[in-house]
Amino acid sequence: MLEKVKTISIVISMITLVFLAKNFSQYLQPSKSYSVSYEVVEGLNEDISKSFKLNSDKKLIYSYVPAYSNIYESKGESLPMAITLSLRNIDLKNSLQIEKVLYYNTSGNLIRSYFKEGVTLAPLETREVFVQRSDVEGGSGANFIVIFSSKDKIIPPIFEAVMTSSGAYGKSYVFTSRGVIYSGQGEQSSTENTP
Repeated sequence: MLEKVKTISIVISMITLVFLAKNFSQYLQPSKSYSVSYEVVEGLNEDISKSFKLNSDKKLIYSYVPAYSNIYESKGESLPMAITLSLRNIDLKNSLQIEKVLYYNTSGNLIRSYFKEGVTLAPLETREVFVQRSDVEGGSGANFIVIFSSKDKIIPPIFEAVMTSSGAYGKSYVFTSRGVIYSGQGEQSSTENTP
């Protein structure tokens, strides 16, 4: 009888392990590789140069980053937000050139530009653009256009806006939005990252 109980116990344990492995395998395995790619838009390189008045023969890439200089609370009251745009070169070996960062309002009108002379981001370097909480000119549909280039094939950078504020009754608000990268090249670039 004791042998049957042990056998049944072992079978139940094995069934449980198979169930757990099947249903929770993503939690048990190390991080999988992922793929990041640029959205390719034909003729974009020329459009970027003309639209943003850049005199460049480089391969230009741009990222659209949504941002919010204000959001609306439950009663429709506007809550101003501080914005930090984080520009992160996540490539371990290669630099990238930030050609220009443009800040637009909800209506699509240019408010200001940053890094007018351009700036180079070394491997793993991060730069920021800060919009004060009191600067609500961007509105709830504010956005950044980050124009960049690289001499080398690089891992796509991360451009992320972090919005922060504190509201009534001591509530704090913090959220992020990531940029979408578009390339004017005729072929789609992608990279793989395996930890």
